[in-house]
Amino acid sequence: MVYIVLMIGLLNLALGFALGLWVDYHPRRTIAPAADLPEDAPPPTAIAEQAATENEPEESFAFGPLAPQLQTAGIPDEWLDLLDGVESTNSFVEASIQVLKLEVGKYRDRLVQVESQIRQAAEPHDETVGHWAETMKSVNEEWLQRQSEAASYLQQRQGGLGEHASMGARLGEILLDQTAQIETTCGNIDQLQYGDGPGAARQKLIREMSRLLRMAHELRDRVQDSMAAVLAQEGRLDAIDKKLRLDALTNIRNRTGIEQLFGDWWSGKSDAARLLSIAVMDIDHFARINEQLGPMASDCLLAELAGLLDESMGQERNDHVVARLGGQRFLFFFADCGPRQATSTIERIRQTVHATTFECSDDDIQLTVSAGVVESRHADTTSSILERAAKTLKQAKQAGRNCTYVEEASGPTAVDPPEFKVKARVIRVTGDD
Repeated sequence: MVYIVLMIGLLNLALGFALGLWVDYHPRRTIAPAADLPEDAPPPTAIAEQAATENEPEESFAFGPLAPQLQTAGIPDEWLDLLDGVESTNSFVEASIQVLKLEVGKYRDRLVQVESQIRQAAEPHDETVGHWAETMKSVNEEWLQRQSEAASYLQQRQGGLGEHASMGARLGEILLDQTAQIETTCGNIDQLQYGDGPGAARQKLIREMSRLLRMAHELRDRVQDSMAAVLAQEGRLDAIDKKLRLDALTNIRNRTGIEQLFGDWWSGKSDAARLLSIAVMDIDHFARINEQLGPMASDCLLAELAGLLDESMGQERNDHVVARLGGQRFLFFFADCGPRQATSTIERIRQTVHATTFECSDDDIQLTVSAGVVESRHADTTSSILERAAKTLKQAKQAGRNCTYVEEASGPTAVDPPEFKVKARVIRVTGDD
């Protein structure tokens, strides 16, 4: 009996010691003072809860419990508050990417809200236009402050980012470049002239808003690129939830899904002679369409187009995949397929898009697309093949758009395609009210 009592006592002592170590190793995170936020802003925990619910699945990545002190060291307290709904940050750069993703999403949502009010309002007066201009200025001043803070943090930590140093520098450059562009747009808003009437002034505001949204979309896409690169570099692509590899708008693979697609191909390729071709396709003059329809209707249009592209690729083989590379740009992945066959498929799809009318409320939209096709090389990486495809696409754009270029030994070359027997069709774009 004495032996049993002694064993129980030792067991309790060991458990108590282990629990003490666990508590020391998992410190509680501090909460940033509420005074750092605007007076009318919700508390940081409310912001995090809203981001974790409204923006799922696109706005966060779930890898498991938040790591201990080593992984949160140097991350500003206000960032930790924002990341309260995001379950892992393995480095300072990853924390930066996560925060930027959350913040640019909120900034974009505010722009869309203001743009929708401007677009849907009845015939405005000078006072109304002035109010909209001040609201746009306020939204951008707040965003510029956020950008400046993020760029400053990245610059301060540049020397200690290790393998992520180049990525941190790239993010900092993007933020500084966009800051200058946003300041220019805000200057245009300040100099808005009302001489032609409030109706003309409203149209000018909508044009400036379209520029701001393009920059927000560009930053969002670059942040997504950076996150995909971090996950690939650390071998964590397979650890994330499958739904986070899909684009929330179009329900096809997103940038992270593309990175995994290539990763699986490179790692699983047993025969160096296996063929791989890809194409990058971009909607022509989409900025004009976005300005005409507004961002909400344009998003619905993108979703319908993605469905058409996916359906068209489905007529080929199961291992041929279409994904959203970012914005109005799509990637086509042709496994075990040479560039000639890939080009033929891309041309059929391009002509199918051209023959389709998209009905958006009172607007009939005729889209054209340009594409660049390249074949994988032995030494290719995901970055190198995407870069070559982008350069080939650029040649198609410079040649007048609504065409396909393919990379050959001499460089990008125009495709002289056959005329495919595609049927004219009408697609009703819903959800843009």
